[in-house]
Amino acid sequence: MPNDKSFYVDLLQSEECQCEQSKRSGMAFCYDCYNELTVALRIGLLHNRVGDGFEEAYDDCVRYLNED
Repeated sequence: MPNDKSFYVDLLQSEECQCEQSKRSGMAFCYDCYNELTVALRIGLLHNRVGDGFEEAYDDCVRYLNED
């Protein structure tokens, strides 16, 4: 996963989810992806800001969503 703070700021501002569906700007994931996350993963997203743990929380979520 990228380790550049601007990558995470850009993804939050974008309107495309990591799954390529549309999402709301300011949100990390689209509705469907967010609903697939465990409560623990959601808490990690909600309680961490970019530059203070959000990056790791987001990367954990992407790994979880892309597991087979």
